[in-house]
Amino acid sequence: MSESRSTISESKDAPRIRLRPLNVDDAECLHEWMQDNLTRSFLSSYASATKEEIGAFIGRLREDGRDLLRMVENEKGDPVAVLALRNINKQRKTADTEALVNPKMRGMGVGTEAKMGLLRIAFEELGLKKLFALVNKLNPASLRYLEKQGYRRSGEMDDQIEMIITLEDWKQNSEGLRPVL
Repeated sequence: MSESRSTISESKDAPRIRLRPLNVDDAECLHEWMQDNLTRSFLSSYASATKEEIGAFIGRLREDGRDLLRMVENEKGDPVAVLALRNINKQRKTADTEALVNPKMRGMGVGTEAKMGLLRIAFEELGLKKLFALVNKLNPASLRYLEKQGYRRSGEMDDQIEMIITLEDWKQNSEGLRPVL
């Protein structure tokens, strides 16, 4: 995957957000975020991971090359979220999206702004046509977060809601999004 850096802003008034490649050194930050009780309640298999296990996981995903992992930083360089395009399928032009927002930044709009930047990368730079996300049914905030970006429900399974966004959906929802040089 490309290691490019992207800076995006949804409007002239929005803070600048930078997406940079996630690296093994970010494991400490992720581990700290995962200690938040609300975050832990939705992570299931990763909730008890150590910093070392998180670092090894990041390393494996980077080596595999099927995933695009980004750390999102605000204009001060503070980490605000981690975003991922997982299981990128170049033939089908699909991928799964995942997000983990810094618990201190919840509700401030930075996750939505950053995710729009990731969607721009997925659709404009990688040429993908369809993205999927799974949301825990007990996590209405995450559901609203995805709906703001243009995702819509496509199905349910057990305790998860499957969400989908197509290139066409994204084009309709991204009119105010502009790259910042």
